[in-house]
Amino acid sequence: YFGFNLTHVMKTLAQDQKGEPLTSKDLIETTEWRFRPAHQWYFNAQRRGGISSDMQLLGGKIDWMKGDWWYLTGQGLSAYAGGAGGYSEGHWGVGVFSPKWMNLQIYGEMLVGAGGGGGVDSGSALLYKPSVGVEYNLNKDFSFQTGIGKVTSNDGNLDATTFDASLVWRFRNLR
Repeated sequence: YFGFNLTHVMKTLAQDQKGEPLTSKDLIETTEWRFRPAHQWYFNAQRRGGISSDMQLLGGKIDWMKGDWWYLTGQGLSAYAGGAGGYSEGHWGVGVFSPKWMNLQIYGEMLVGAGGGGGVDSGSALLYKPSVGVEYNLNKDFSFQTGIGKVTSNDGNLDATTFDASLVWRFRNLR
């Protein structure tokens, strides 16, 4: 493999590809995002055949921090333990969070999505997933988050309590 790069380093940012350079008085806006690798526990998750057992899921969450107190989120998780291999779910939703107090924030989310497989009794796969929790800010880029909630299927028997632990990574891009 052989490569060659030719670059030109600009000392100023342009407003757009054809715009004038920004001045020191111009406001540079950023879009704030979060990525949250997550581990979740479902307690007594109902299975087809009338039995219930715990299961564990791994996945990721991506958040668009739209305001000072709210965000939009997309989440995907898959079961890896608890005899529910093949169970996966994906959700969209909205979250809110409190102002910081001593490196802590309270948050709440309401998600709607789909999930199925692994013998879990999720009916037609339409799921609702509310949760609340607390986030501890380690520094400006990372925090730890934990919460409790419910996952409920629209027309199946799944109605389980959830516990969630996530590492939060905040990042920004220019707009």
